[in-house]
Amino acid sequence: MAQTKLNPVIQEHYQTLIGFTVKGLAVDDTDDTTEPFPVLIMEKDGVEIEVVISQDEEGNGPGFLFIESKE
Repeated sequence: MAQTKLNPVIQEHYQTLIGFTVKGLAVDDTDDTTEPFPVLIMEKDGVEIEVVISQDEEGNGPGFLFIESKE
């Protein structure tokens, strides 16, 4: 996969995930107007966070992650 430099604001936002481990999966279905959002339950150093996967910053719908091998 080609490596492209991210926008600095986006890079700063996503870098906060470095070191976290995915501990579980959930669904956020609190909004009746859209499909449920996939959620990654992550943990680092005893701190747990939820990463909600959205199609954009405004939460207009659920998103999709392409999971690819680096081999």
